[in-house]
Amino acid sequence: MNFRSNIIKENPGTINIVIITALVYFAINAFNGAGTIFLLDKIALYPANNSSFQIYQIVTHFFVTIGLFNLLFTLLALFLFGISLERMLGTKRFLLLFLGGGVGTGIALLALKAVGLGQFDYFIGNHGAFAALFVAVAMIMPESTIFIFPIPFPIKAKYSVPLIFSIAIVMDLIFFKGISIFTLSKIVGALVGFGLVYFWKRKHII
Repeated sequence: MNFRSNIIKENPGTINIVIITALVYFAINAFNGAGTIFLLDKIALYPANNSSFQIYQIVTHFFVTIGLFNLLFTLLALFLFGISLERMLGTKRFLLLFLGGGVGTGIALLALKAVGLGQFDYFIGNHGAFAALFVAVAMIMPESTIFIFPIPFPIKAKYSVPLIFSIAIVMDLIFFKGISIFTLSKIVGALVGFGLVYFWKRKHII
């Protein structure tokens, strides 16, 4: 009981992200057909010139997970890395990191779409937010270890994070036959994470 209470008390940022992500997932899946479409239409990120665009979508789009496996992976990653990062950074900086990666991705995609460099009808997913978190793990906790299936032994974060990122980018390039908005979202999120942690380190904040 005390352990659970300490987790909630010491990691309010991580816990709230977990709760919001889970609630959005179950809300989407609680409706059938038109209800699901209506909800996604409200929270997905649309191009600025689309009649469905709302400014709040810059935030809501990265709390959407499609599929149970995606949800479970998201929640597992938050518990594995979010708790440690939040304790090291503090709740405010942890939330700035997560939200900065997601919001930065949204703004970048809108800007690229506006100048004709990024094509999408709508966008959902937490790629940018998690890219920021993973980069932070490699920079702040480089000696921590991560298992990468099917490699049978753990790899230090300073090596495993670049490896995971590279594999994800290559898979995007193969699957989408070129650079897609999913590729761009990962790159933007990683840059936001790198920029924030680099700044905090330079200022001796962390």
